[in-house]
Amino acid sequence: MNQRAAQPAGGLQPWTPAWYQYCSSKFRSFDPNTGYYTTYSGQKRFCQ
Repeated sequence: MNQRAAQPAGGLQPWTPAWYQYCSSKFRSFDPNTGYYTTYSGQKRFCQ
């Protein structure tokens, strides 16, 4: 069985300009200072 590691943010490395752009466009609540966004249920999650 071949298991692959999960790719963060569509395969982007966190804290890079491309990652910021991806997370900002995908999550309206994305906070570029922390890397977290807020889910509809109010939970904070790191953009991956």
